Amino acid sequence: MQLAREIEKVRKWLLSRDWELCVSSTASSCLDIDERTVVLNSRESTNMRACSAVHECGHVVTEEQRLCNKDRGYANLYLWESFERLPLIDRTWIVVEEAEAWVQARKIAKSLKLTATTSSLDRAMALSLKRYFILLVSKR
Repeated sequence: MQLAREIEKVRKWLLSRDWELCVSSTASSCLDIDERTVVLNSRESTNMRACSAVHECGHVVTEEQRLCNKDRGYANLYLWESFERLPLIDRTWIVVEEAEAWVQARKIAKSLKLTATTSSLDRAMALSLKRYFILLVSKR
């Protein structure tokens, strides 16, 4: 129940920035920049959905910073299935952006007082980045 309340706090945080939060049974948790929508996978556990929601908010923050700096991001240029086919430099920058999003996620979770989510955030971050690092160094 506490996690559901925390996801609702995240939804309100997103709405305050003119973003939406939706849940899908077919899409992976992700950020749709064009639609200004954070998508969560309904098949994930509530705990994982809460971590994913905050992580995607981290991407919202990094995207807003990038737009202010007129910078081009990498994370929105690929589909997970095509990650391994990207050049090494692009894969590296995507991993950097993922790490930045996790840093922002921790700040957001702390500012919103998401205590249940915060306790799981480090593990979710470690698992996510581990997966990226494995793909980063895999042979093509």
